[in-house]
Amino acid sequence: MDNDAKRGFVILTIITFLVVVAEVFLLGYRFILIRLSWSDLVRVLLTIGLLWSTWKGARWARWILVVLYLMASGIGFYLFVTDPRVLAKPMAIWVLGSLVAAFILMGLGIASRWVGAFQAYQRNRE
Repeated sequence: MDNDAKRGFVILTIITFLVVVAEVFLLGYRFILIRLSWSDLVRVLLTIGLLWSTWKGARWARWILVVLYLMASGIGFYLFVTDPRVLAKPMAIWVLGSLVAAFILMGLGIASRWVGAFQAYQRNRE
């Protein structure tokens, strides 16, 4: 594994860890405070499938993740700018701003040449 692939490994590992922690937190929150539904389980399974496919080297999964993260950041930014309820609450500004920044960084991280190099390494390894 060359240096670019090692960097891609680190980037993809960090993103995968953050997404898994967020999904576990959301599932726990929904289970304890609201009610867990089938859509929650389907969302988690689709997320795991996309991350696993990206890890194994599937180009299509990588670019789907990039598009989804950048779309999520665009929607969050739109809400950040246009929703008066967000602008009225300082905590909401911090939370939504942090999520927008995280989604942008995750999208750009997965789109990086280093993750592409790691995926190429994964495809050639098998």
